[in-house]
Amino acid sequence: MGLFDRGSLGTHVEYTSLEASVSRADSAPEEHVRQEEEREVEKRDKLGAKDSEVAGSQTKLTFRDSLAILSSFAVQVYIPSVFVFGANGLVIPVIPPFARKVFKANDQQSGMVMSSLSLAGVFLDIPGAFLIAKLGADLSGVFSGATLFLSGIVGALAPNIFILSLS
Repeated sequence: MGLFDRGSLGTHVEYTSLEASVSRADSAPEEHVRQEEEREVEKRDKLGAKDSEVAGSQTKLTFRDSLAILSSFAVQVYIPSVFVFGANGLVIPVIPPFARKVFKANDQQSGMVMSSLSLAGVFLDIPGAFLIAKLGADLSGVFSGATLFLSGIVGALAPNIFILSLS
């Protein structure tokens, strides 16, 4: 009894085997989770594995999950988009009469100014993505807002139709 303080050697062996089985039962869920994670990593690391193969093993999102994801983008994406596209919708009908009256522009020149609004988005989307990657979404949003403000000032003070189309 002196060495183990738990009775006879046989009792100690039974006690430790019971203790080991309890500890194995406690670690079984953790082991299962770890094995599942390893399987997912192996699936992703397979050569030639496609996203659809990996996506097939993932759970599907519920409507509430999708709504939560979409609502998380509201402040950074949807609300500013409403203002930008709303402003474009207000500006486009005003451009031809303004260009005729102030700059004595013909239809082709006022059409150039109106199409420059769309072309700006085409040419500036890729550099804008690099700006977001470098500065982050919040700081690039401030930079974009300041650029829109300065563009409005340049457009209001434009001396000719070509500077108006660049603004």
